[in-house]
Amino acid sequence: STILGDVPEPPSETALVEANDDDASEGEEGALVVVAPTDKAWPEDVPLQCEPEIQGQPWALLALMAGATRDAVQAKLEDVNADDPFASLVDVKLSLGRRPRLKLRERVVEVDCPPTSREDIRAACAPLSFDGMQRAALPNELHRISRVAMADGTVTALVLRVGRTVRGASHRVADLIAAGKSILFLGAPGAGKSTALRDAASFCGVCRETRAPTGECWVVDASMELGGDGAEAHPSLHPAERYPAGGGKSLHTAMVEVLCNVTPAAMVVDELRDSDAAKAAAAVGNHGVQLIATAHAETLAELVNNKAMAPVLGDFEECTLSDREAMRRSGAQRWGNFSKVRNQRIGEATFDAVVELRPPSCREGAWRVILDVNGAIDAIVEKERYGGELRFYDADHVLQREDWRPA
Repeated sequence: STILGDVPEPPSETALVEANDDDASEGEEGALVVVAPTDKAWPEDVPLQCEPEIQGQPWALLALMAGATRDAVQAKLEDVNADDPFASLVDVKLSLGRRPRLKLRERVVEVDCPPTSREDIRAACAPLSFDGMQRAALPNELHRISRVAMADGTVTALVLRVGRTVRGASHRVADLIAAGKSILFLGAPGAGKSTALRDAASFCGVCRETRAPTGECWVVDASMELGGDGAEAHPSLHPAERYPAGGGKSLHTAMVEVLCNVTPAAMVVDELRDSDAAKAAAAVGNHGVQLIATAHAETLAELVNNKAMAPVLGDFEECTLSDREAMRRSGAQRWGNFSKVRNQRIGEATFDAVVELRPPSCREGAWRVILDVNGAIDAIVEKERYGGELRFYDADHVLQREDWRPA
């Protein structure tokens, strides 16, 4: 199942619900202005009401721990939340000579049990196969294990990260996915980028079967986190196809192979982390392929400051302005109090929309969706503020949209 048909259809007269101006929050750097809904703004067969469904439990991760440690971890989680012990668990850290630590959504807690021994680390690593990024995955599971190792190969710590399927995690941008738009998800580690991307891949696979551009959606899974380890992809990706990129193969190489060999209509990529991957992503976009990807940055402004990501932002070059133009742009009141050398964008951005999962100074739980990516990039380069559209759910899980503009 995917977003389509997962949730009850709201009443026929329901449109994007107008938020009350009195309830519109104001951030430190901007104000909210309600956007009037339009009939063509949302796919007719995708309900506006969506309550995400969380699937999956971390039993496979707990099985890697020694019996006493596993029991202590479970007991600690039950103390935190007896009704749903694993609901807020993000990861478990096992450090040599220290007690296990649990990272929850709201805090970090220590488990009351004996310190982790070398034998505990060795036993946990035995069934795992780590790649060049020091990561491992489990067959038919979405969990990820990362290790910290010394120069001689001695493993000193393991981070067991919980992976979950959240049906409806990408519902807020379902209109963009259905329309074939390229989307970049931004957020700090743990913000939910991979979870949203996994659900987006499944929904994109459904859309590309019936909507232009028709064809197949391929998931380039470099970390084996989106579709799990093993020959069979995790069912959460269906009907999207998976292209495993493990075994030391670089992400950009895998992206080029998919582009050249399987003729995708859409491509889903997790973690654009270097300039090679960014260049490959730009090439995918230039070939007319819908691209849905993630990158590590909380905001678009942070991404613009990352030179490695320049290829997907249109690339930049330095230019020299005239005295009068430099003075006008800087707002200087007198000559000599400004810089004439500026960066400027020289091409079109690869992505049609950029989604900031946890934007600062905005409504709690809202995503900021930037639809004018080129305009926002230009504003950032000019050291100006940029706006976006906030998308969030009300108490009835009905999607709402508000226009966020800098104050």
